[in-house]
Amino acid sequence: MGIAESITMAAATGMAVNGRMVIACSYGVFITMRALEAIHTFICYPDLNDK
Repeated sequence: MGIAESITMAAATGMAVNGRMVIACSYGVFITMRALEAIHTFICYPDLNDK
């Protein structure tokens, strides 16, 4: 996904919704700040099985 961390989290969410076990990774500084809102909204609220 390149440097689009929030899009990476959205793609991981789509795969998890379809029943896949997803492992999404990126550099720590980018994944914690840039994708935090996507992680919170798309993964934590629906309680999906993303790693």
